This record gives sequence, structure tokens and C-alpha cells, in this order.
Amino acid sequence: MRHAHYSDRLTRFQQVGQALAIRHYLVRPYTPQSNGKVERFFRTVDDECLYVHPLFTFGARSRAVERFVWYYNYERPHQSLNGMTPVARRTLYFKQAG
Repeated sequence: MRHAHYSDRLTRFQQVGQALAIRHYLVRPYTPQSNGKVERFFRTVDDECLYVHPLFTFGARSRAVERFVWYYNYERPHQSLNGMTPVARRTLYFKQAG
């Protein structure tokens, strides 16, 4: 879809990436070998946020995900971090590094 009408023009996304010298890689969807952490996070959001209560509008879903991401980072213990939250683990990491 990027080049549907004007194949010689860059999209805004491509322009910004090019201006910042960022190389954009595309991965196949549902490919755990290359995108596993993202796919697992999406599953967690679905299971623990979006499927818990019926959300009928885009705004309601957006607010629910925003609240869940805050909870996920600041309050939810993570087994892979020995029960710490991502923010607590990051704080500890920089405290030990500095």
C-alpha cells in the first residue's frame, strides 16, 4: 500500500526514518522467531485487558490499553524479572551500572 499511487514518493514514515538514518525492517506477522516478544505482549494485552470486560468503542479500548500498559510496567510482577516490575528492574539496573 505504500506505493499504491505514487511509487516514486516516500511516505511521512519513510521520510522521518530516512532523515534520522533509521533503517526499517518488516517482519512477517505471527512469526515468533523474529517477533516473539511483541507477539507475546499483544497476547498478554488481549488476555488480561481487552477480553476481560466488553469494550464497545475505540475510545474505551484505547483508554483500557493505556491503563493496562501503565499497570504492566509499574505494578504487574513479571516472572522473567523474578517478580519485579519492568520499571523497578530498569531502576535497579541503572543504580548498579552507575
